[in-house]
This record gives sequence, C-alpha cells and structure tokens, in this order.
Amino acid sequence: MIRRCLLLIIICSTVMSCTGVRYLQEGEQLLYTQIIKGNRQVATDELEAFYRQRPNRKLLLFAFSPYVIAYYEGKKPYERKLPEKQAELAKRESYYEQLLQDTTLDFRQERKILAKRDKELGKLRRWIDEGNWLMRSVGEKPVIFDSALMYRTAQQMQLAIRQRGFFAAQVKPSYHIKKRLATVTYQVTEGAAHTINRIFYSSSDSVLLKIVRQDTLNSLLRSNMRYDEGVFAQERDRITRHLRNNGYYEFTRDFIFFDVDTLIGKPRRADLRVTIETIDEKNPHRQFAIGQVEIITDVNTESERPARDTLNYKGLRIVSFNTERYSPKLLEDRIRLKPFQLSSQANAEETQRALAGLDMFKFVNIAQDTSGGILNPRIFVSPLPINEVSLEGGLNVAQALPGPFFSASWRNRNIFHGCEIIEFRARGSLEAQGSAAEVQNTYNSQELSLNASISFPKLIFPISLDKKRALNIFSPKTKLTTGYTFIRRPEYDRLNFQSTFNYEWTNLRDKQFTLTPLDLTIVNTPRYQDAFIEYLLQLAAGGNTLLRSFSRLLVSSISANFVYSDTKRQDAVYVRLFGESGGTTLNFLSDKFLRSSSTIFGLEYFRFFKLNAEGRYYLPLSKETTLAMRANLGVANPYGKTEDARSTVLPYEKYFFTGGSNSIRAWRPRRLGPGSYTPPFNENTGLFDLRFEQPGELLLEMNMELRTKLFSFVNGALFIDAGNVWMLTPDSRPGSDFKLNRFVQEIAVGTGAGLRMDFSIVILRFDIGLRVWDPAFPLQQRFVLGREAFRNPTFNVGIGYPF
Repeated sequence: MIRRCLLLIIICSTVMSCTGVRYLQEGEQLLYTQIIKGNRQVATDELEAFYRQRPNRKLLLFAFSPYVIAYYEGKKPYERKLPEKQAELAKRESYYEQLLQDTTLDFRQERKILAKRDKELGKLRRWIDEGNWLMRSVGEKPVIFDSALMYRTAQQMQLAIRQRGFFAAQVKPSYHIKKRLATVTYQVTEGAAHTINRIFYSSSDSVLLKIVRQDTLNSLLRSNMRYDEGVFAQERDRITRHLRNNGYYEFTRDFIFFDVDTLIGKPRRADLRVTIETIDEKNPHRQFAIGQVEIITDVNTESERPARDTLNYKGLRIVSFNTERYSPKLLEDRIRLKPFQLSSQANAEETQRALAGLDMFKFVNIAQDTSGGILNPRIFVSPLPINEVSLEGGLNVAQALPGPFFSASWRNRNIFHGCEIIEFRARGSLEAQGSAAEVQNTYNSQELSLNASISFPKLIFPISLDKKRALNIFSPKTKLTTGYTFIRRPEYDRLNFQSTFNYEWTNLRDKQFTLTPLDLTIVNTPRYQDAFIEYLLQLAAGGNTLLRSFSRLLVSSISANFVYSDTKRQDAVYVRLFGESGGTTLNFLSDKFLRSSSTIFGLEYFRFFKLNAEGRYYLPLSKETTLAMRANLGVANPYGKTEDARSTVLPYEKYFFTGGSNSIRAWRPRRLGPGSYTPPFNENTGLFDLRFEQPGELLLEMNMELRTKLFSFVNGALFIDAGNVWMLTPDSRPGSDFKLNRFVQEIAVGTGAGLRMDFSIVILRFDIGLRVWDPAFPLQQRFVLGREAFRNPTFNVGIGYPF
C-alpha cells in the first residue's frame, strides 16, 4: 500500500511539473488561472464573460493542461517539416497552374482538376497555417499572460457592474507569478446599488401607448428593483414582441429608449422613463390588420396543367395545381393568421410550427406583403414525396457479440387527403448471445417484427371536438399501431401481438403529452426446451418471476406520459412523468369472477399500477465542460389477489431494473439489487453468480456526470452513480424488501470514467465503472473501492449519452 502511495505521489509531481512552461521564451509567463473575488450581487459567470484571455483548458478536474504539452510536442516535427511543406505547396501550385492552361480540357475535366487542386492545396495550407494534427486537433497554443489585456478586462468588468446598478463599483486587478505561471485576481468592490423609484411610460402615439400600458402586468420592470441595464434590454425585446403581436408588424426595438433620473432627492434611487418614439411627428407607427391569407401548397413541383387553381375556404385562399390534395379544413385549422385580425408575430411562428408538424412539407416559409396598409400573408410550402421507402442496416451492440439487423419501411402521406400518415415497417435481426440455460456457449437469436401504423393530425374522440378550436393549438395527433413479433432462440419460440391507440399533442416547444387509452399485448410461447424450464424454475426459486412471462399472457393497460424540456436557458432542464394502470377494464368485472379464475379466454391477466418520474439538469461550467445530473424514481405494484397467488406479480417487462450502461454503470445490466440481496457465491470464480436478472418494484437512481471536450471529436467524462431497486410485495430473496430504517445503507454507489466519440450523427460511448459501495456484502464490508472494484471493473459500450 505504501509503495502504491509513493508511486502515485511521484506520478502527480511529474504531471504537475509538465505544465508546458519549459517551452516558453525568455520573459514569457503562462496564464494559469484567473480568480474573481468580492462580488456578491453580480454572478461570477457573468463577469467571466469579459475575460480577454482565458487559460488553456485543463483535463477534467486535474490542475495541469496536457493540451499545451501536446501542442509543443507537435510543434517540434512541424518546425522540421515546415520548409519541406512550403516547398511542396509552391510546387503543387505551379503544377496545377500549368495543368489548367491546357486549352484542350473540356468543362468536366477542368472541374475535376479544380476540385482536386482545392482539396490538395487546402490540406497543405491548413498544415502550414494551423500546424500538424497533434497541434491542431489535440494541442492548444499556450496562452501567454498579457498585463495590458488584464487591465482591459478589469475595465470592462467594472463597466458591466456599474450597468447593473452599482454606480461606484471598482475592479482592481493584480497578478502573481510563480514558476512562470501567472495567477490573476480581480478584486471587486460593488458598493451600494441604485434602485428604481418610479416607472413612467410615454409616447406621442396614444394608441400604441395604451397597448403598452395594458400589458405592464407582464413587465420585467418593477419599483424597488435594482437598476440593471440587462433587464432593460430584455424589457425592450418584450415590448417589441408585444407590439408586433398586436399589429405593429414593422416595429423594431430601436424605437424604445430608457431615461434614468437620479436627481430626485432620494439617495441611490432613480426614476425610470420608458419612451417609445414614433417614426416622425407626422407618421406614427402603422398597425396592420390581416387581409387576404394565401397558401401555395406545391412550391417547386411540376405539373401538366398550365396554371394553378384557386380555392377559397373561410377566408383562406388555397393555390395549387390540385386544390383537393389537402383538406381545406385542416389547413385552415393549422394557419393561425386570419383575415380582419391584427397581425401577430406569435401567430405567424405558430403557423410555421403547426404546418411543419404535419410532416407533409419540406419547408414552410411566410412572406408578408404590406402594400396598401394591409398585411397580406403568403405561405409557401413544398410537399414531401407521397410515398417514401427507407432501408436501414447495421449492428446491434448488446451484452454479447454484435449482431446484424436490417429494416425496411414504406410510408404513405395524405392517403385520405387529411394529412394522414400510414407506415409499414419490417425488421429482422440476428444476434450471438450466451445461452440462458447453458445448453451451449453461444447461439443465434433471430427476431422478425412487422408493424403497421396510421396517424391522423387531430384528436379522434367518440364525440365531436370540431368546435373546441383551443385543442388545435397543441398540434394534436391520433395514432393507431399494431405489430407482430416473432423471436426464435434455441430455448424457445415466442410470439407477441401488440396494439396501441394513443393521442399526442404539444404545448409550443417545451411540453409534450401522450395519452394511451389502449395498450394491448398478447404473448404466446409455443415451443421451449426442458432445460430452459429448469432454468426458469431456478430463477423462480430465487424470486425472479420470469417463469410467468412464458405463459399465455394478456397484458392491457392505460397510460399517460408528460415531457417537459427547456433548452432556451443557458442551463437545460428535462422532466418526464409517466403513469400506467394495467388491467384497468377488469375492474368492471365482478370480484367473484376474478377470484374464480386467473385467466380470461385462456390467457393469464394482470392488474397493476406503475408510476415513474425522471428529472435531468444540465449545467454548463464552461464553454466545453458541462455537469449533467439525473434523478429517476419509480414504483410499480400488482393488486387484485385471486386464488392463484401467481397473479399477484407484475408482467416481467413492467418491473424496474438497475445496472448497465444507462443506469448504475459499475454493475452489469439488470444485475443490481434488489435491496441488500446477496446473489449465490461462485466458488470457482470467487465472484457472485450474476447470471440472473434482478427485478424490483421500487426504483431509485441518481447520476452525476462531468463532461468535457478532450480533443477533436473525443470527449471525456467522470461519473458517480447511485441507486438500487427494492420489492414491495413479499419476495423469497432475503434483504430485497424496502425498509425505511435501512434503505439508505442499501443504495449502491459506483464511479468511473469514459470516452465519447462524437461523430455528429452518432455518439459512441465507452465507460469503465468501479464499485464503491456494494449492498450485497455485509454492512461492515460494503465499501469495496480498492478491494473488489479494481479486481472486477465493469466495461460498458453504448450509443449516445447515458442521459
């Protein structure tokens, strides 16, 4: 142990000394860090935005910058090869110049030579101007401390603080040099802040002024608030948008001014006057009403007809080669711009979103014609293909060897002229996995699925909702899906039939709702091996209910899902709420009938409820570093006991599991828990027997991950995961039940690091997880970091971010 500590100290000392200062020229210092002190009212991150110099990036939480070292290591061969590359560039430029002087070249040959020249010379010029790959993609040019830029930064910080109401604020910079590393400190003295006393609105345009005053309830300005020019700018944008939503289509923020009067006889108090100027004394701002609304539905399409036809429907003019192609009623519902109403920027934006959400058009553009003092909107849309076929192939990355998959889909748009979408999809896959019953080491798992769906751009209820136009604001959809899946494995053949009926709608950009009044699944397993049944019986003896999933099953449920996603702020928030009630319609049957049998039409049924809540928060710490956090809570429980005790279990797919690449990454997928349950110990391997999945009815997961860019397309992460699952109903696994007096000690904790390869279209993720606190051990032995964790790390491969 002592040797390990000494080795760690030597490595850390060596790394800390390699900050890159040995490469500096005489009189140069490396900007190491910058500190802001004394600020209490103005946030540090707001002041950091004024840095004129920023230190080189450091590796995650470490105190050194390997990027500077990489830059200088790449610079050595760069300087040796620079004359050679410059000579090569001159030679190739001369070569292509002579080649293009050939008068016998046709247009295609000349174009091909130009493309090759630009590619080759561009690569050489980039190498000469920006350095080799190590300097350019991995390394960073060292930031040399410049005191002049430090003083300029302090001046801009001081100005920014004063603009936030601290008129006497001071920012005094200082720096300290140690071992050629510069540490800069900005000492802030804010002083007392000025506050707003009274707020006045004025304008020579009485109509416009009345509209502004009627909306002061939503104003960002309040009496007694701190003077803040940043809030003034936001209020200027709010007023501008409010006026543009009330007919003032041509109004801009440049007509709004703020006058501050500090000479009112009250210390550190100021009156604020918001003045809205007119264009000139004779010309007030024009308020536009909407005239003719027109939509051209087939832009960039060809037709045998000589001209487009015109159809008028409730004030909407539809121009098209085929005016019956889309339902006039549907288009009129989706277009929020209506004749004789005041023009509105919000309605124009909502019109674009509503039409784009139909998935019928390549683009949606709106042009506004203001000639004649009336606003005449013209909407241009270009239709997507009626029939669309897509083919896809790739590899499934599962727990074992990757396996190929292939899928094909056919999509038809607008078959009934109501913007409906019909889709048929077929998918087949082949995977190499370990045999669950250990019949053989590996085998091929074959899966074939066929699905059909149809979606309508409206809510279809038994009663008419045509008059409730408020529902159209949410761009509703009704979707019916049915599918068949066949799975063949050596142990069994499995057939699944599933049908769902759901409603979807959104609230502008940040809220999404899904209501599924029907989700029906019928499961049958016509073939299975005796060895596999023995395996399922072993699982059942350990409390795993997978055996039930291979009966003839009927699983029906009603569910609702809500998603809130706010990415407009600097930090991002994601919330998902899900609720499901299984076998709900069975509650209408008599208790006597349900007690007398655990099957309906020969199919075993379930009654249960399931609730799940997930929250995510993404906090940017710097331009290239983000702290991501997640909390995931869930509870599921069966109800409605019958004479058959087996009916008091959940469908296997409705249980919660934890562990794996998107969960607690120090444990294998679905192998953590439940509670303090200890799996059987394998004497041969000296490890727990983790062959069996561990379902639970109560879920608690918490994740924290620090993400940063390393170089080029490679990102890194450090993470901490914590969580577990527990049982609420009696279970044969000792320690699996949830108890308030011990559940905190049963929360598993893991940590680790990972790499993310960001290829833009896909992110490939590699993580290594180490167990820190393992509830499977006795209480005194649960801290396993350094004992068991390093001997048995967990490797994970995934697509995309874990959350």
